[in-house]
Amino acid sequence: MYETWGPQDEVLRSIPFIQDEVQYTLIHTIVSGEDAICYKSQDGQVMYAQTPGYRGWIWMSAQVQGRDREERLRELCDRLGEQRVPGFAGDPDVVHLFARLYAAKHAITFQPRMELQAYQCEVPILPEGVAGAIQEATVRDLMDVARFLVEFAYDAYGETVELASRMQEADHLIRSGNLYVWMVDGIPVSMANIASRTPRHARINAVCTPLAHRKKGYASALVAQVCRIILEEGRTPILYADGANPDSNRVYQHIGFRVSGRIQEIDFIRE
Repeated sequence: MYETWGPQDEVLRSIPFIQDEVQYTLIHTIVSGEDAICYKSQDGQVMYAQTPGYRGWIWMSAQVQGRDREERLRELCDRLGEQRVPGFAGDPDVVHLFARLYAAKHAITFQPRMELQAYQCEVPILPEGVAGAIQEATVRDLMDVARFLVEFAYDAYGETVELASRMQEADHLIRSGNLYVWMVDGIPVSMANIASRTPRHARINAVCTPLAHRKKGYASALVAQVCRIILEEGRTPILYADGANPDSNRVYQHIGFRVSGRIQEIDFIRE
């Protein structure tokens, strides 16, 4: 039996969820949205959270196994009804089973998109000998940040986008006060953003160094310094990295991040 839930629900403070929270921190962000679609099992062992138009995230306690797992997922499929879900994200085993059940129910197909490594950093390691310093991004950095976002779209998603299409996003990131750049001789050479905060964690994203400035340790130094800012707030820095990108995973591990689980993204294919 599934019921709706919200951002103040005790399930977010349960020990089983907290043990997996680094992987599933985005659930905090999703459930805080006014139009979020959120269901949980009555015993709090399964949670589903979705922003309409985006993938639904599913968390299932490790205590749920075997036939019980499939029965709970089948029941959740029924609870979703005819809602149009673009895809799912969650533990690889759980989300593959859930996708098969949902696809069979709706006569559609699905394909894996990206597998993410979830990381957390309790003791950042600052690289030595890196020129430059961290600085909060300002409106003077608008064009540079927009250019970074163009490169990030291509590097992360293989998308070619126009500079003008990233100006509004760049302005929003700068005005949030959560975007940081690494400055060398007055020029931004790398960026990193604190995307969201929860009671226990803060998530870093949009880490990007333009091609001309790579292999100089700028991103490593910047992310390590951002980690220090987060730790001073009393939170643990976390982030997701593309599991298929060994370079970025190696960089994060070298500055103190440790793997804390995997997330599989799956998309549905409709005619």
